[in-house]
Amino acid sequence: MQFDVDVEVIALGERSITWVAKDGFQTREISLTVEPDGTGSRITQVTKATFLRPPGTTKWLYPLLARRIFGKQFRGLRAYFERVTPAG
Repeated sequence: MQFDVDVEVIALGERSITWVAKDGFQTREISLTVEPDGTGSRITQVTKATFLRPPGTTKWLYPLLARRIFGKQFRGLRAYFERVTPAG
């Protein structure tokens, strides 16, 4: 699944990023923080969404789509870091 989204980075830290994503359906402010956790890292994502128009029946479908999309993104991040981080 693909979305066309306008993205604006509003804060960039050493271990965090916050951005705003806007499409024709909603505006989302998203923050992502990476913190050391034992021998790995903990990634925390917080999303605040504001619907631009009433979501109608999509409001029931959106959580399922979001879970699938974010799950795929996090699995991709995990695979990336497993490739680029040497085993200790």
